[in-house]
Amino acid sequence: MSKRQIKKTQTLLGAVLASPRRGTRDFGKVVEALRAGKTNVVVEVPWAPGKYQQLVLRRLERDRVYFFNPLKGDLATPFARRAEEEGESALLADLEAHFLKGKGEALVP
Repeated sequence: MSKRQIKKTQTLLGAVLASPRRGTRDFGKVVEALRAGKTNVVVEVPWAPGKYQQLVLRRLERDRVYFFNPLKGDLATPFARRAEEEGESALLADLEAHFLKGKGEALVP
């Protein structure tokens, strides 16, 4: 958990993995990518006062989004999440509300 790191992640994905990503604050673009079957969509959301966390969104199933969260921790904060075999999940609406409220950013393939 740290201050905003999304630009560094964008640079690394492009340079090291040859996987350029477009940065966006439009959560609709995140949903479009997931519905199109894109994986590894990186979102950065506020996690604690002055701190941000990056989540790697893996897939969307009905109203739940499944993701990798390197921090783990309390599943009730900063928004409701559920432990899954492959990581965590949350209601898409909950993640979207948290993203928008906290002025989140995303890297979309």
